[in-house]
Amino acid sequence: MSIARFSWHRFYAVLLLLCVSFSANAALEEGNQYRVIPQKAAVNTEGKIEVLEFFSYGCPHCATLAAPVAAWEKKLPKDVVLVRVPVAWGRPAWEALGRAYYTLDALGAHEVSEKAFDAVQHQNVDLSDEKVFLDWVSKNGIDRKKAQDTYRSFAVAGKIKQGQSLEKDYRVQEVPHFYVDGKYEINMRAFNKEEAFFKGIEEVINKVRQERKK
Repeated sequence: MSIARFSWHRFYAVLLLLCVSFSANAALEEGNQYRVIPQKAAVNTEGKIEVLEFFSYGCPHCATLAAPVAAWEKKLPKDVVLVRVPVAWGRPAWEALGRAYYTLDALGAHEVSEKAFDAVQHQNVDLSDEKVFLDWVSKNGIDRKKAQDTYRSFAVAGKIKQGQSLEKDYRVQEVPHFYVDGKYEINMRAFNKEEAFFKGIEEVINKVRQERKK
């Protein structure tokens, strides 16, 4: 299902027929809006509460959620960090899209990264092709040679391997998918509104804060 503009109602129109609705004012229930994953996974941001988002430029659902997540990230408190991990699932094209993401991330081109969702999903730009990607970033104000060097760098290759390892550790089977502190998995299907979804994550973040105090 591809959606040109974000609409939480349309995003979950089908899923909500099968799920329990969750309002922004309701209390979270373990096993419903979130669950504890079987084995705590490693986190890479020591000293902060890590929110992990698995996604892909090739995923239409991720594209609809990209702008709201970016806006939410800007409001996060200093003790919380959002880490995005592009999934590949053994697909060469998606691995290449992940390489494109890590390249833009390394260059600090976050606004261009947001544009990549629209380019792939709605403009049919094949950013999994290196030449197409480099041509596209140069049109978006990024130095082509610098982008190429970063794209082919050991650092980006290492990020890809690390991301694939996390993908396996968390046993990610769908995107977008969110985890908090390497321990809690967020059940997106249990929320019926954008506001409720982000509030739900924030409540789990607060739960982690309380646990750390103990």
